[in-house]
Amino acid sequence: MEKKEQEMTAARSLEIISKSLEANRREMSRQMGTPMLVWGVLVMVTALVIGHLWIHNGGPVWNLLWAPMTVIGFVLEHYAKKRIGQKGVQSFISRMVGATWLSFCFFALGMWGCIALVGNLGTPVHYYLPFTGFLALLMGFASCITGFIVKKNILICSGFIVGFGGLIADFYIDNGYELLIIAAAALIGLVLPGLYFNRQSKECAKEEAYV
Repeated sequence: MEKKEQEMTAARSLEIISKSLEANRREMSRQMGTPMLVWGVLVMVTALVIGHLWIHNGGPVWNLLWAPMTVIGFVLEHYAKKRIGQKGVQSFISRMVGATWLSFCFFALGMWGCIALVGNLGTPVHYYLPFTGFLALLMGFASCITGFIVKKNILICSGFIVGFGGLIADFYIDNGYELLIIAAAALIGLVLPGLYFNRQSKECAKEEAYV
């Protein structure tokens, strides 16, 4: 009898954990739209500006603009969330999603640092290493992992398109025109999913208002 009660308790605990994770996924999906839109639009606009300046006025030195863009992005995301009343979800799901994109940032910066270091040592690595393509691949990988965590196929599909599409495109595009790949990646991987999540969030809010 005692063993049966223990089995029921364990089954009940697993059920509670499963329901809690599913609730966290739904809440996370509701709150993902605005940050994705903020970062997507900011990255897309910055990429187009840097690409234009690279081609017409000064070369790749304009890539330094990515640093202030990152600071601006965090500030805009904070105020955008505050304006619409979103609160950060401190849960296992949100921590996993945050860790995924933080890892993307570390790897992207690390790859850029390694290429800059090797280039300064006299090896023209930037001539044959598709840095922009690898960056798109990392972004697509992070998007896919996020999609699997929150169980959203739109993120998985957009991740594959951004990752492999960007990598292939980088073999055919050079110099400042490579920034078009980043702009397209931001549109497909961040802006469009962000609009989708915000629309879903509004529909859920209307349904709850009628209940």
